[in-house]
Amino acid sequence: MFSLLRTFITVYETRNFTQTAEKLFLSQPTISAQIKKLESELQTPLFIRKGKLEISPTKEADFLYPRCLVLLEEWADTRQRIVDKETFRESCQIAASNTCATHLLPRLMPHLLAAFPTVDFRIDMRNSHEVVQQLHQHQADLGLIEKPQPVADLRRELLLEDELILAGKPDAPWLLREADSGLRAYNDDYLTQQNLTPAFLPVNNNEVAVALLQNGVGQTILSKLSLPAGVPYRTFEPPKTRPLYLVYREEKPLILKIAAFIHSTVPTF
Repeated sequence: MFSLLRTFITVYETRNFTQTAEKLFLSQPTISAQIKKLESELQTPLFIRKGKLEISPTKEADFLYPRCLVLLEEWADTRQRIVDKETFRESCQIAASNTCATHLLPRLMPHLLAAFPTVDFRIDMRNSHEVVQQLHQHQADLGLIEKPQPVADLRRELLLEDELILAGKPDAPWLLREADSGLRAYNDDYLTQQNLTPAFLPVNNNEVAVALLQNGVGQTILSKLSLPAGVPYRTFEPPKTRPLYLVYREEKPLILKIAAFIHSTVPTF
């Protein structure tokens, strides 16, 4: 039954039998047969076929999808608890956007490891949109994000106000992050407000921008958390800040405890 549910979840997410077959390393006829078997078990159609490639989920599939995610997550957790019965270890997957992953989590992890010695933590760096997506798909337990993403069915708490500064030399090219970066909008707004048209040097991640600043190349607005030592910077008046959020599903008692600990610990940094 679990193999049928995994196939259903993948078909639901891809809306494509061929892509599902490639992801699960199965043949397309096998995927079709598994979906038909699940539909037979439930006595209801789950997908509407529109030609050879296009499919769309029925309302029954929309109802089933989130419940399958919970069911498979609980089954994986149960299996892991049985395997780890000698140590009773638990796991926590943290998905974090760029600044949170590279500058906030390194300060937080020593506290988490000391407070939860029987928990195996894993960290995955994504953009804010992907972090929320992973939480919805039960691929992460906790998220740290830099953008106020829509978080239906999740709890979002303000973790701290992250101070932004203008780093680098005033006459240097402007380091401009990719369009979906949490910092791009702040840079665009500042350039528009100040009516500035500098030379641009596009970069696609924060680490590249920080490394360039360390070597005397460029200027940009970034988090004070990520400011390298020795790099000149200017603050804003009034101070310019952005919210950093903690996001999670209110399901597991362990995750609720970890979330409460993070919420109380981060403001002390």
